[in-house]
Amino acid sequence: GIVSLIACVIIMKHYVAANIAWKSNITFKYSLKMLNIISEMIIFLFLGISLFDSAVHSWDTGLVLWTLLFAALYRPIGVIILTLLINPFRFNKIDAKQVFIMSYSGLRG
Repeated sequence: GIVSLIACVIIMKHYVAANIAWKSNITFKYSLKMLNIISEMIIFLFLGISLFDSAVHSWDTGLVLWTLLFAALYRPIGVIILTLLINPFRFNKIDAKQVFIMSYSGLRG
């Protein structure tokens, strides 16, 4: 499945990068980035279309508001707790500014 594909890519990246030309490596990297952007665009296009299809989706304001509230509340709590757990084992400690940036970027998507 997807996990085995990701594991295969991670393992094979070191072998492939050493065996292709530098220009080919750059071309391949930018081609994959373009394919990634196109794939995301198609996914969000389908999500947007399904949002306004009343036969498939019904709007629930309460669900949206509770979801936003819980995401805004529990994301920083999770980041703070995990940072407190991991910092004793790190050489370069994560400071409060970095914790804020991680919390905010997670909420932003």
